[in-house]
Amino acid sequence: MTNNSNLVEICVQFFKKLQKNNNRAWFNDHKEEYEREIKKPAEFLGDILQHELDDLTSASHKAKVFRIYRDVRFSKDKTPYNTHLHIGFAPLSEANFAPSWYFGISPEYFICGCGMFDFKGQTLVDYRNHVAGPKGGNLSELLTRLQDTGMRIDEPILKRVPAGFDKEHVRGTLLKHKKLVVWKDMAETFAKNDDDLVRACMSAFKEMKPLYDYLKRMN
Repeated sequence: MTNNSNLVEICVQFFKKLQKNNNRAWFNDHKEEYEREIKKPAEFLGDILQHELDDLTSASHKAKVFRIYRDVRFSKDKTPYNTHLHIGFAPLSEANFAPSWYFGISPEYFICGCGMFDFKGQTLVDYRNHVAGPKGGNLSELLTRLQDTGMRIDEPILKRVPAGFDKEHVRGTLLKHKKLVVWKDMAETFAKNDDDLVRACMSAFKEMKPLYDYLKRMN
């Protein structure tokens, strides 16, 4: 079985081949390779990182290795397989603001992330009120500090500031978000950690923890 130090390169090479041969015949011929060299090591990595995150946050998480099979029911792209490895770490907490963690490898990226992947219902209302209120500047300043270290934030989903808020609000960009996640591109961190994948990921997650702590305090 692949060890975690080699998982990144093995994923990149496998998924490059899959991108060129994204069909059931090719995958069926290489399914055992995928399960042996990627899926099982990913499950092992997820288990290790889950326990590390539990220790880091003093909270319980559940690791999930996402399926390689694409849901093509509502997609124009009918290729059957994902060409990436994604692992999520969801909190077991039922709190409104319960941040998750994320890990992803493909031929195009190698990333770690932390934050809220979907503000829903009352959580979205509470998030917007917080951003627009007197404490919203603290969140804005924190995100700026994280971006100054090289992290990035997805563009907001909405094109306009939501109804009920000043269209010229100083934090209008944050109000247009329906999720809030910081991402770190991992190639440099991985190299600095001597190709130790667990150490590299935990180094990134520790850098992201201020956002985790902030969101937890919003409950």
